[in-house]
Amino acid sequence: MRKLLRRILLFKLRFWAFVAGVLATVIVATLLAITASISHMAAKFAEDYSLDGGTFDVNLLPEQATPYRQWISGVGSRCTEVTPEIVAGIIQVESNWNPTANQGKQGVGLGMAQFLPSTWESFGVDGDRDGKADIFNGADAISSAENYLCYLAEAVRKHLLDGNVPNVQPPGTEKNVRDLMIVAYNKGPNIWLLETWDNREITFDANGIPDATHSDGMTGQKYLERVNDAIQQFLRPTDTNILGSGAVDASTLGGRALLEALKVVRGDPIRGSWPGGPVPYSWAGGDFDGPTYGTKQGAGTIGFDCSGLMMYIFYQASNGKMRLPHYADSQENYGTFITQGVGNVDTSDMEPGDVIFFTASGTNVAHHVAIYNGGKEVVNAFKTGTVVRVDPFSNFSRSDTWTVKRFGAS
Repeated sequence: MRKLLRRILLFKLRFWAFVAGVLATVIVATLLAITASISHMAAKFAEDYSLDGGTFDVNLLPEQATPYRQWISGVGSRCTEVTPEIVAGIIQVESNWNPTANQGKQGVGLGMAQFLPSTWESFGVDGDRDGKADIFNGADAISSAENYLCYLAEAVRKHLLDGNVPNVQPPGTEKNVRDLMIVAYNKGPNIWLLETWDNREITFDANGIPDATHSDGMTGQKYLERVNDAIQQFLRPTDTNILGSGAVDASTLGGRALLEALKVVRGDPIRGSWPGGPVPYSWAGGDFDGPTYGTKQGAGTIGFDCSGLMMYIFYQASNGKMRLPHYADSQENYGTFITQGVGNVDTSDMEPGDVIFFTASGTNVAHHVAIYNGGKEVVNAFKTGTVVRVDPFSNFSRSDTWTVKRFGAS
């Protein structure tokens, strides 16, 4: 009898051990599946809300933005986080470029950049320098949006550093700063300190983006998606020809120099001096081999100024034979005169690769230089806070004298 009881007890122990093993296997498998699902969802979010890349092209802005292209192109001098395409994308979503949006209404965002009056009091600036910061003036709205976004970038960095952003390891990444800055434009700089929004609990996704919803159903995720979609419309793919118009004659020195300049715009690596990506403006920066540290306001920044870029592209295009001096007024002594005008030039005799020198009214010293890209565009290092880029003629002073030269033919 005892032997039988012992056998029954042993059988029960083995049976329950088997059941426990099966349950453990099922639990582990379920946890792995959940983990994989979460990882897949996180990866899908990163895919859905990322950009395909490209170079901002002011000419891709919609027709209604045409009067404001110069102001969008000028964005970037206040802080490195805020770029022309970010401001353009936000304005596209906020007002579709309507400078008088919601005029006469109360308690809503006003103007092109949809500022609340209380926020405008702190961040509104006189963008066109007409003596008044006007919430319904497009130029002022664009400059003020840049000003506010720079403030938001710093606020977001502090939240990330302090560990206030759920699901993001401090201090976060530059992509976190960019995305959260955009979301904060719509949700406010302290959304990460709130627990509820319109009496609803706020939840945050894997990237710290809140689901706080306005009456129009706009969550943080949806807002970021819409801004990114707008930005993508303004980016010219980097794997295509970025010429303004007309073919480049690579048999000419100017044509080859332009091709070198377009490589810089695309962000191609430069051996020994640049790992790749947009090259910033740096006052007095650049030499025959590529970007360098500048001086004065360019100290501490590796990049090109306008004449440093010309030095580099013509040296490379000539296989080291053309060694231009550094400074636009000295470079103007080179080449063959093609044409000249005030505030513009007749392009009928110009070729992509010609060089344009800009001289302020009342002076005889060129203060800026750029290389012609065709289609009334140039490639240049524009000013501090920007990167080497393509700019339309409309970005340049209408009071300057524009002198076009052609550098060699060999």
